[in-house]
Amino acid sequence: MERPSTFRTLPRHSRRSMDNCSVYVIADSTGVRYIGVSTQPDQRIKNHVHEAKNPKNKSYNLRKSRWLRSIDFDFRHRVVFRGTEEECYKMEVDLISLAKAKNKDIVNLTVGGDRPPKITDLDNYEEVREKIRSKAIGRVISKETRKKMSDAHKANGKPDWIGDVSGYNNPRSRAVVQMDIDGNVIFIWATAKEACDALGVSKSGVTSAIKGYQATCGGFRFDYF
Repeated sequence: MERPSTFRTLPRHSRRSMDNCSVYVIADSTGVRYIGVSTQPDQRIKNHVHEAKNPKNKSYNLRKSRWLRSIDFDFRHRVVFRGTEEECYKMEVDLISLAKAKNKDIVNLTVGGDRPPKITDLDNYEEVREKIRSKAIGRVISKETRKKMSDAHKANGKPDWIGDVSGYNNPRSRAVVQMDIDGNVIFIWATAKEACDALGVSKSGVTSAIKGYQATCGGFRFDYF
């Protein structure tokens, strides 16, 4: 089997799975007023609207929310760039800087590039994790709460990719590197599912090998590309 040597050897769907971040803009009649980054821009727009309409939301009084209410949510939006997360956050910084240089009245509070922190990066991660776990133990969701959750889900709509999300149809899927025990690359698979189907190993085994819970799976080492 020929060893793929560069990123270009990957199938198109594999490259797409790693380039699933977007820079989007929101504009009113005067022009672009907000610039953001998201892996699901359409859903993020709905979140902006929800935040601006709900007084109990912590983002209700932000400048962006106040602006949306002031124009009675009469705005338009579109994606202006797609790429990796790093590329998108850099593009966001550049676009905000350019807008300010042209004296555009944008409502972004920062200069951009603000990646949301991951819970695993928190100094008190273990403490937070234990609090979440303890609150979930024995929790019973009432029928009334279930209905509210269902209604809210229907009102917000579903992300465009919901449907067949197996394999590379899922935009969050990542390419997987198959290696021998010495760490030499054997092949790069578009997704973990594709590797499992071809090698006849379990997905949980591959995932465990990637995360370091076990050394190998099916006699191979694995890692994300």
